Amino acid sequence: MTTESASHSLLLNRTQAPIDYDRVRVGDDLPVISFTVTKQDVEDYRHSVGTPATRPTIAIMHLLAITLAAITERMPLPATCVHVGQELEWTNTVEADATIDVRFALVSRRTAGGSTLSAFSLHLASGDLEVARGRILLTS
Repeated sequence: MTTESASHSLLLNRTQAPIDYDRVRVGDDLPVISFTVTKQDVEDYRHSVGTPATRPTIAIMHLLAITLAAITERMPLPATCVHVGQELEWTNTVEADATIDVRFALVSRRTAGGSTLSAFSLHLASGDLEVARGRILLTS
């Protein structure tokens, strides 16, 4: 993905105030994040990972990387925050030039031994089509 197309795709989020990670509470409704992955983005990614055949759909790892970038652009993570992992179920592929809507919410946050584990639900959709759902775990 080119820097120019990545910047263009994620500029949609810059008009909204950032979300303060530490102030998010379980059950808060967080604003939907939307972005578009262009045909050029798909081709740039394909070239960068060495996939020889042109593809009409967005690769899962590509979509996951852009999604995490969009979320952290909207909700910057504290310097002490570490991505522990994610559990995602991918249900549909998405063709290039589709708008992706990301819904995420804090579903639990527990502190023990000086560390806090936060679990966020994640839902990706394109129009009426569900693309993926699951959760992301972070520790700080």
